[in-house]
Amino acid sequence: MLASLQDQKIVKRGTPGSQKSGFFPVVIKNTKIPAYKRVISTEKKRSPLSPGRRFFLIVPLSLLALLGILFMTSGIPVIRNGSPAPVLELPGEKSIDTLLYAFTGEAPAGASDESGPEVEIPAASILKMFESVSYKVKKGDTLSEIAKVNKVSLGTLISFNNIQDVRKIGVGTTLRIPNANGILYRVKAGDSLSLISKKNNVVLNTILDANNLDTSVIRVGQELFLPGAELSSFELKRVTGELFVYPARGELSSPFGMRSDPFTGVQRMHYGIDLANYEGTAIVASMDGKVVSVGNNPKGFGKYVILQHQGGYQTLYAHLSKILVSVGQKIAQKSKLGEMGTTGLSTGPHLHFGVYKNQAPVDPLKYLN
Repeated sequence: MLASLQDQKIVKRGTPGSQKSGFFPVVIKNTKIPAYKRVISTEKKRSPLSPGRRFFLIVPLSLLALLGILFMTSGIPVIRNGSPAPVLELPGEKSIDTLLYAFTGEAPAGASDESGPEVEIPAASILKMFESVSYKVKKGDTLSEIAKVNKVSLGTLISFNNIQDVRKIGVGTTLRIPNANGILYRVKAGDSLSLISKKNNVVLNTILDANNLDTSVIRVGQELFLPGAELSSFELKRVTGELFVYPARGELSSPFGMRSDPFTGVQRMHYGIDLANYEGTAIVASMDGKVVSVGNNPKGFGKYVILQHQGGYQTLYAHLSKILVSVGQKIAQKSKLGEMGTTGLSTGPHLHFGVYKNQAPVDPLKYLN
């Protein structure tokens, strides 16, 4: 009996209506059960989920996962600490084009005023490399005309070629002409780029770009082109021979140098020139300056005026009949300061005109235009 039961499958089934409190075996014949599965249990086995139940469980979970992914990628601000987190905003395509082309000076195709706020474009002198061309002076040329044709200032042409006297520029002279206005500056002892920048009113980065400098280190004697800088009025007049003008109309009655004293006949040094004309002839400032002395020396220069000028120069105007300026007054070149006379030791109406460089007398004819 036991042997036959071991070869048959035993199924446990409860009988709800039975008076017995357990299960009774139901024998299903002709069913072979392997030995390792021949276990009789009094516990009720859990049946696996049916396909219908699995569907209703998996679908909601999948929908929840999909909604989470969409929420994270949709750009909706995430609430943190009760307030929305900021959303990263990138500039539109037109705005990006504007920023890129602002550094080349060109406009993108199809660009319009709706691309966003204006972007300041750097000066052309910064964007393009500094260059120069050579020009050989021809017969009939003037520096002013050469400068005008090449669209640079006269000061730029003079400075860039280190011209000290325009009257010495002749036919065949080769000039270098830069592609921008400015001056050529030679570094002196004690100079720095910041000092040069401030003194000439040129932005430091502009100097670096124009001269292709990687650092602000400079050396004495180095040449730097300063875009936009201007040659001073003093230097421009000096080079063009207009630093000094004749202080009066008249005849040159006595030059600078040794001469016989008109009163004693003794050879003496004459530290100026004499210009003779009618009394009352206008006397003008030979150069821009400031009145530093006004006086009257009856046994010498008579009524006189001394002006102080830039560059260590001083000028003397003597034997005046009338003085029209006062000490401390600034006076422009060609402005009237007095009238010709014959005061002091004089043989007749004339102007004694003297030029001093660093307090040493020099020949005025070397400076007068």
